[in-house]
Amino acid sequence: MARVKAMRSYLGYINYLGRLPKKSAWLVRQAGFTITEVLLASSMMVIVISVAGIGVINLLRSDYRANADSEIQNNLNRTLEFVSDEVRRAKIIPDSEAAIMTDKLPEGARAVLAFQILNPSNPGQFLPNQLVYYTTSPGPESSLTGPRILWRYGPNLDANGNYITPADVATWISSPVTDRLAAPAPAPDGICPEDFNLIAVNPNPVVDGFYACVRAGGNQVILNANAEVNLTTGDTDKVDYSVSTRVSPRATCEIFCLVPPPGSTNPTLPIVTMPANVTAKVIQGNCASCTVATIGPPNGTGTVRQKGAMGSTVQADAGDGIRIDVNDLLSNFSWTPPYQVDVYTSDSSDSPRNLDNNQVLFVFTTTTTVPNSYQVLVTITPR
Repeated sequence: MARVKAMRSYLGYINYLGRLPKKSAWLVRQAGFTITEVLLASSMMVIVISVAGIGVINLLRSDYRANADSEIQNNLNRTLEFVSDEVRRAKIIPDSEAAIMTDKLPEGARAVLAFQILNPSNPGQFLPNQLVYYTTSPGPESSLTGPRILWRYGPNLDANGNYITPADVATWISSPVTDRLAAPAPAPDGICPEDFNLIAVNPNPVVDGFYACVRAGGNQVILNANAEVNLTTGDTDKVDYSVSTRVSPRATCEIFCLVPPPGSTNPTLPIVTMPANVTAKVIQGNCASCTVATIGPPNGTGTVRQKGAMGSTVQADAGDGIRIDVNDLLSNFSWTPPYQVDVYTSDSSDSPRNLDNNQVLFVFTTTTTVPNSYQVLVTITPR
């Protein structure tokens, strides 16, 4: 009986041991991943991270490009809006580069647009100097970005966009308008519509990132701005932008305006604002050798277009000046004491004669012991 009990205890112990977890299996479960499993998991993680990283980079790149597109396009639009606002104040707009005053521009500058503005103190008279837009390349120490930069030479502006002392030409300055404009390139055929002239160097026209097409006669301008931007450090992501607009001047001179001739402050030089026929007639005095001439811009300092005797008709284009010479003694361009020149228009309250809005009366007077006076009536008929 005792032997039977001992056998049962032994068998129970054996069964107990059989129910215990085997040491080898426990050790296998605690050993971790194999090298193959680790390499496979690492490869999959690298692939996932690479795909996600490329997606994030592309997303950031697209967002940067969209913001850059919007900023550059808005900058070009603001540039054209600024220039258009000034063109609306202009009246005489040269339709060729040869008619633009470039003596105030730096060396290497290329004039792209110019015009004369009315004197705010006397809206019937032009200011003698031209307001000029021009382009340059950035200098070695410039903070502005090329390839080209648009500049403006003219009177300074206050916070409301009004001219500051425009009549004092000594205060006129050059200031940058915008940068990142496209590099110079040969102008393609038909770059400007029919009846419009490209302001460019002839006979091999070259256009910058900013250029203008001016209608013959200067009564409308097409402004064009092109930007060239690298979105990366190399040339692999170069993007071009372009905007264009048409604008017409709104100044008050309908047929002509009076400006001072070169070297004078007295406005005695009529500048026609549209193509016209000009007729001059002596209505007082003996003027056997008096002549009338039309002279090209700027401000009648260009070439003589046509010249004739009193009573004849000469032709003038927009921007031409009208010169009257009296007996080889004096003219409305220049005179010295004892001579005097007075000019009257239909707006003059003290005119000795009634005048139409297309007429100018010149009164040439000598203040010698025996005074002498000549009166020349000029009629400007638009054609």
